[in-house]
Amino acid sequence: MNLVPDHPAFDANRIRVYWQPGCTSCLRTKEFLTLQGIDYDSVNAQNNPEARAELQRLGARSLPVVSLGDKYTLCQSFGDVLKFLGPIFATRCRPTTARAICST
Repeated sequence: MNLVPDHPAFDANRIRVYWQPGCTSCLRTKEFLTLQGIDYDSVNAQNNPEARAELQRLGARSLPVVSLGDKYTLCQSFGDVLKFLGPIFATRCRPTTARAICST
């Protein structure tokens, strides 16, 4: 995970997680990606006009959001995140309602 400053340079090839303090779903999403070994940029969207503008441009209206380029998912489940990130990650993990069970 890479923490992104308040004014990050946008890189369409990087996975980004937009989050805000106090959001347990945001924390779980970041923990899940970290446990999967997925490198991402962590963007605190609270009081960050650039991040809010990027979320608005994407069409995202709630957090957490995982984005890659001009696409995003709202992280309603770990399965949504895995599906969004592609078949490489989907073959490594089997999402459940409470957690992801991953093969090594």
